[in-house]
Amino acid sequence: MLLREMPDKIDWAFLSRNKCPDAVALLRANQDKIVWWALNMNEHADAIALLRENPDRIVWMQLSSNEHSDAIALLRANPKRIVWCRLSRNAHPDAIAMLRAKPDRIDWKWLSLNTHPDAIAMLHTNPDKIDWSWFSARANTDSIALLRANPSEIVWNRLSCNPALFTPDPVGYHANLDQMIKLLTRM
Repeated sequence: MLLREMPDKIDWAFLSRNKCPDAVALLRANQDKIVWWALNMNEHADAIALLRENPDRIVWMQLSSNEHSDAIALLRANPKRIVWCRLSRNAHPDAIAMLRAKPDRIDWKWLSLNTHPDAIAMLHTNPDKIDWSWFSARANTDSIALLRANPSEIVWNRLSCNPALFTPDPVGYHANLDQMIKLLTRM
């Protein structure tokens, strides 16, 4: 591996987030160089194992947004350490279940970016709590229908960077981009 041949060129913060098994193995062999806040976002099981072995290195804010099931297990075991705004963005099904169990802890701004189908359902039932700026940028084709239903709420510069406008649309919310733009601009 090129990085093993040139270790002085490694950006340890980026490597600490790299979920490739070889990257995590390199981190395990060089624990003194790990950027721990970045490792907390790494969604590889061995990265979470490193955190379990070094509990004083857990950064609960970053871990709360980690979608790996082992990270979710750590959060469930330490509910008082959950950073709810970050969990609100977490699309893991168990994170969604934790949010549903404690709706008063939901950070609606962050939930407005969550790509899980149940998050969109929660937003549909609470449209007054949607952060429309963040929601307009939400990279999920499921959000397009709610945007079409609320064109006056669209934040256009955010929608312009939304990759969901350019992805295949199996549900049929936007047959093609031109038709979608015409519909939205007419309203």
